[in-house]
Amino acid sequence: MFRSIRTYAYLALILQVLGAIVVFANAYNDKQIVLGLALLLLPIMTFFALYMGPTRKDMKMRRKLERARMESELEDLETKLSKSKNKDKK
Repeated sequence: MFRSIRTYAYLALILQVLGAIVVFANAYNDKQIVLGLALLLLPIMTFFALYMGPTRKDMKMRRKLERARMESELEDLETKLSKSKNKDKK
C-alpha cells in the first residue's frame, strides 16, 4: 500500500513537471517564463522531499518507539495512581 501511494505521487509529479515544461516552452513573454519556472519548482521540491523522506523501516521503528514510550508512561501513571489510592486508604 505504502509503495503504491508513493508510486502514484511520483507519477503525478512527473505529469506536473511535464505541464510546467509545456507552459515554459510556449512562453511568449517574461511573465509566462517566470510562471513556467514557478510551476516547475514545486514538483521538483516535492520529488526531493519524497525521495529523501523517511523509509518504511524508519516509520515502523518510530511507531514502535512511540508505542514503547506510551506503554512506559501508562505504567508510571498506574503506579502513581495505585500509590495515591494506598495513601487515601491510610
